[in-house]
Amino acid sequence: MDEESLINGVIQFLNLDEDKEDFIKKRIGALFGRGLIGKSEGNIISLTSTSSEDLKNRQSLYEIELNNLSSAQADLLKEKFNIPWTSDESKKVSIWIANAYITNELKNLKEINASIINNNFYNISENGSEKIKKYLIKNKSIDLVTANNIVNDLLDLASTHPLITKISRASVYVALDGNNPIASAKSIGANRWSDVSIILEPSVALPYLCSILYKGNNNRFFKTSVKSVKQAKELDSLLYMPYYYFNECAGHLLTARKYIGFEDQNKELEFSNNAFISNYFHLKNRGIKVPETISEYLGTFSNAIKTERSDVKNWVRSIMIDLQTILTSNGIEYIDTPHYEDEELQETKYQYSDILEGLGIKKKSHLFNNDIYTLTATNERIVKNAEVWAILTNDKSLVNFSKTDSFKGWITNPYKFLQVTELSKPMSESKMISLVHSVATFSERTLSLGARIMDKLIHLSSRELQNYELKIEIEKFKREAIDSINLEDSNIYELIDSKTEEFILKHGLNQNDGIDDEINDDNINIDL
Repeated sequence: MDEESLINGVIQFLNLDEDKEDFIKKRIGALFGRGLIGKSEGNIISLTSTSSEDLKNRQSLYEIELNNLSSAQADLLKEKFNIPWTSDESKKVSIWIANAYITNELKNLKEINASIINNNFYNISENGSEKIKKYLIKNKSIDLVTANNIVNDLLDLASTHPLITKISRASVYVALDGNNPIASAKSIGANRWSDVSIILEPSVALPYLCSILYKGNNNRFFKTSVKSVKQAKELDSLLYMPYYYFNECAGHLLTARKYIGFEDQNKELEFSNNAFISNYFHLKNRGIKVPETISEYLGTFSNAIKTERSDVKNWVRSIMIDLQTILTSNGIEYIDTPHYEDEELQETKYQYSDILEGLGIKKKSHLFNNDIYTLTATNERIVKNAEVWAILTNDKSLVNFSKTDSFKGWITNPYKFLQVTELSKPMSESKMISLVHSVATFSERTLSLGARIMDKLIHLSSRELQNYELKIEIEKFKREAIDSINLEDSNIYELIDSKTEEFILKHGLNQNDGIDDEINDDNINIDL
């Protein structure tokens, strides 16, 4: 091409604005300077022999990697799902997979207000994972559940493949005009991760606490929570927890005592919302060595848990000291929060209440106030002291609060934290975080629903729950409630909660045994 045709061709191909013409001219000049392009008769620009050879080598490597990915896909679908898979299908699906990862990466960058250049080029109409699912259902006559499982496996397979990693990272590089994501993110505003201070909220701190003493992975939320804390430590970010979040962790340990006597429900309780119980049964179900009883297991976190006390507040406080010692010795520091007068908190309370109402979430007053103090104190340090703060949580209500104009920091879940931090690493060190986390449907969903029912019922008087006849009624109720629900219903948890409340009212069960008024109990609203 001549220079004018080349410039116009680049603008059209990359969907750039016309004002990029001077920039492209400079890039052409730089390529001349490096001997990668040259001019022939009639001022026609062409590749030099060196760059032509390099292009062929890159094309050859791309084809090798694509064929490798295609073969892996074909093997997976044939061996696991008995579905024939052609090379053309594999190429089509590989494009959609790359599309899914690029869409996901750019979505995360937009959430932290990164300065993305040329949005039009990345205006992808439909996420690739949905395209794969629709293709499987329509062209392979696959049911929805199987299609979901196949998509999960294909995305997981691609997450470790160099081709997908290169395409996704290159797209991010172009979108940010070669800048580091953390440096270009207005919600973070730091040059390096060691400048970022992070508050750990209990829904993340609890899995990490369990992982310090025991090596269970549990479900994906547990696993990514642990990985996110370890990643933050590797990046030299400073990790903190205020007093009341340590107290919440102690409340979860005390609540876990109520599960004593339900060891026979080990399969379901692996999916309990209580991190201690979930971790214990996850390990035990896999034959990994753990203490013989729940009581002994809980005692490894705090000796104070073993002896029941009438003064619950002091009991929680003594447990908290033990847990705080474990966490602080593993890099989670205590941070003080100032005292605020009611009028200083009103605006934050109003906005947070509005978010909770919109999400249909009800929080106990002490848990609500804990979050308000965290949001206020963190925002104050950002605005007044020009410090860089983030909150790491699995609670979707907190994550949603960060989208308001009043909060100047970054609140994110472990999965997105891992994605953004990987993007900040050099290409040679980074790895893809599988999309499976965000699209997965658990095959053990009926077990997790059973665990959710038990989590609801466990806050009743433990003496009532130990009644033999009531135990039989609970088992019957669980079977009937789960069987009556469509497992693909998006409101599945609200439905199961409603049925559980009806069961409690029908049997006239006491919904408070006195302890729940004193402790910060399990009230985690997972950010899906």
